[in-house]
Amino acid sequence: SLPICATTSQVAFSIATGLLNIKGDMKLSSTGHNCFGTWTNGAKIVFSGTGNQGFSNLSTNAIFENIEVDKLSGTLSTSSNLRFGSFVLTNGNFTVGAGDEIQGISGTSVININGGTWTQTSSTTRLYNAALGNTSPVGAVTINSGTMILSTTTGTGGFQFSSLNIINGGVLTLLPFGSGGLINIGTSIHVDATSTFNTALPVTLLPPLVTFSGVVNYNNMG
Repeated sequence: SLPICATTSQVAFSIATGLLNIKGDMKLSSTGHNCFGTWTNGAKIVFSGTGNQGFSNLSTNAIFENIEVDKLSGTLSTSSNLRFGSFVLTNGNFTVGAGDEIQGISGTSVININGGTWTQTSSTTRLYNAALGNTSPVGAVTINSGTMILSTTTGTGGFQFSSLNIINGGVLTLLPFGSGGLINIGTSIHVDATSTFNTALPVTLLPPLVTFSGVVNYNNMG
């Protein structure tokens, strides 16, 4: 585990090749703790343990400029809102806890799912650009051979994406929560010939640019 025991303790990345592998849990001293100092572009934190991993006292005060999940087994789970600049899921499972939010720090915050499964299915969970508010999109989301499962939220804004790119056998599944469907795709969605887009929303609003070359399954009772 990575314990950061004092409110003044910080992790600093002074060079672009900086890499911190976390095999256990990340334990912060308090929810008010900003545990990161200098974070040079290119440096990253990788959660790579083989069992289940999580956080203690996680809050949006701790901004993950560059985070990767690369687990041979097990799940990384949030315990509160998580704020990011770049998020990569390479292997394993990433699960967003009940009521937790994933918040990009800008409209260029990107998500790349290159393997494994991202699951975010609580009724009050959201994903958006925190710099401009819960109705503003994060940057490009690319599902490149991995899987993303989202259950639409009852919270204002819901899931806000600028674009979705589903390629190389990637799978995106949108599940309804009650009768609602709060998801917004600002500019484009692309599903290549090897990939799948599943939607069970009552209405699936599409962006101006749509390219469906793969499989699109629409399944909503009633």
